[in-house]
Amino acid sequence: MATAQINGASLNYSFLGTAGPVVILMSAGRWPVVTLRPMARVFVAHGFRALLYDRRNCGRSSLDFQAASEETAWADDLLSLMETVKIRRGFFLGRSSTSRIALRIARDHPDRVLGLGLVGISGGLLARRALVDHYFGQYERACRVAGMSAVCELASFKSMIEVAPDARVRIEATDPVVFLAAMARWRTEVLTAPNGPVLGFSDQDLQSLSVPIGIANKHNRTHPESTLHHALKSIPHSQLIDRPEGYTHGSELPLDLEEVAVDLVGYFRQFQNPAIA
Repeated sequence: MATAQINGASLNYSFLGTAGPVVILMSAGRWPVVTLRPMARVFVAHGFRALLYDRRNCGRSSLDFQAASEETAWADDLLSLMETVKIRRGFFLGRSSTSRIALRIARDHPDRVLGLGLVGISGGLLARRALVDHYFGQYERACRVAGMSAVCELASFKSMIEVAPDARVRIEATDPVVFLAAMARWRTEVLTAPNGPVLGFSDQDLQSLSVPIGIANKHNRTHPESTLHHALKSIPHSQLIDRPEGYTHGSELPLDLEEVAVDLVGYFRQFQNPAIA
């Protein structure tokens, strides 16, 4: 594991593999990227390099409750990290919330992208309501009732402490006023983002995308089937990465991420060019 100072944050990262085009893996929500190591090993076994990194407020990286926009900070940090570790272009793997980061980079910086692999795309009113509570509301309620110690016991911040025990001290030392302001600010950003079939992106945004995009068929209440099909219809260079065996549309069953990685290997190989990665 290594650490890079990026835009005022300390980001934990690691490389797997020694040759081939790079796949940059981003975990869902604010979960630590260690959850994606099995996927990374699949890519390495098939001739890719894998860059695993924890975004700020995730895993072993810095806490930051000052950013105007958490998702903008995540996108900017990744582009800067790529510069630091000398990756000109790469494949991006996004899961749920980080599918939006991958799509944002593909829209704004297509020259940095060889292709995207997206596992779960959120969209629709029900999804937005559920995500706003999952990412912000539950933490706001815990903080107001029992302070930052209660925040440590919830979801992704609990997972942060599990991989980096010293994070508890840092979280508990955070001024609750600053924390609540960040949650409110970031919640407002999601609530005011374009909320067509694909959360955060207008149809014009989707139609402007110019990079290959493979989308795995994850479906549940926050990643509805209608969103997947709208994305496939609207994004010019997109393809369904289907897992039909043992996985039914509308199911809450988890995808086998290693199997998805195998499918993405086949998809990415159509577009790899190690000379420019």
